[in-house]
Amino acid sequence: MLDMPREASFLARLLKKFSTCNQPTVHPRSAVHANVVFVRASKRAGAAKSSPTAAALAASTSRTELGAVPASRTRLTAAQKLRFQADFVRARQQGLRMDCGPFLLNAFHVEGAVTVARIGVVTGKKMLGDAVHRNRMRRVFREIFRLHPDAWPAGWDVVVVPRRSCLNRDYTVLRRLYLESSARLLARNQAPARKRPAHGGAAPGAEASHA
Repeated sequence: MLDMPREASFLARLLKKFSTCNQPTVHPRSAVHANVVFVRASKRAGAAKSSPTAAALAASTSRTELGAVPASRTRLTAAQKLRFQADFVRARQQGLRMDCGPFLLNAFHVEGAVTVARIGVVTGKKMLGDAVHRNRMRRVFREIFRLHPDAWPAGWDVVVVPRRSCLNRDYTVLRRLYLESSARLLARNQAPARKRPAHGGAAPGAEASHA
């Protein structure tokens, strides 16, 4: 005959073993990380009550730390970027040009084009140095171009050539110079071309001098 108390204790140990194996194991580091994230989120929630700016910053940072996907940044579309070397060369050699101090601004109007204006940023290693500075200048001028789409009508190709002095200029200064120079180039393009006198002739309206 079977010993009922012994059999019952054996079944109880067996059930306890299976129930323990089916439970998910939590790594100690994961538990500590979750606790730290919770504490940080609680502190930000308390600080957000005193300032709206702090509230927005806390919300965005806490979502990032908790593993949520951050909001994607708006960028230029492929149609707004110059991609071919021939377009860069055409804008720099045949287009309008203005020396803005920290950078050069070139613009070329494509006759009959109905596409949106496009921008290209020429960042040379000799001019700006390492890749960090070159990438920063590309981001700065592309962002200015994106935020001010009315600066250039459709059909214009814009090429910006930053100089080393751009690295020491504030974003607001570069934006102001870019917008002012863009307006001047457009005004120059719309102004009627001055008639030059023929070779050896007098200018229109001028009296001929006699010996």
